[in-house]
Amino acid sequence: METDYPLARSDFQTDGRRLFLEVMDIEGNPEDRKLYDLLSGQYVIHRAVAPLFKQLEFGFDHQAHRWWPLGRRRHVVVDPHRSFGKPITKTAGVPTETIKDALRSIGDPAAVARWYEVPRSEIEDALKFELTLERAPTPGVA
Repeated sequence: METDYPLARSDFQTDGRRLFLEVMDIEGNPEDRKLYDLLSGQYVIHRAVAPLFKQLEFGFDHQAHRWWPLGRRRHVVVDPHRSFGKPITKTAGVPTETIKDALRSIGDPAAVARWYEVPRSEIEDALKFELTLERAPTPGVA
């Protein structure tokens, strides 16, 4: 299948640090799937790494449609069709960065939840996500 975004296909997976290609044996037996780490050139154990891939939601076209950075049961989603692909709250679509800024200004999660008309759990998840971004190392900076 031809695509403008080959790395967004479901046969490519990532754990956030490495890029894997999912390969099968010649017979195509799904039980014999292997993951090939494209950076190291090593195969990894599919069972051990696959749970990390549950953050991605794929469509029928095998393209990544949504990313749930905290997991699908949480309230932060990255969807290229909503808010220009910025991380947002699942139901109201409020950018997580906006919630973080509001919390820093107001300081009261309940007030921010009322202000944006979102459940408090979405406020907490948005802040949790934003804090992971602040702790993440900047590429190329030692």
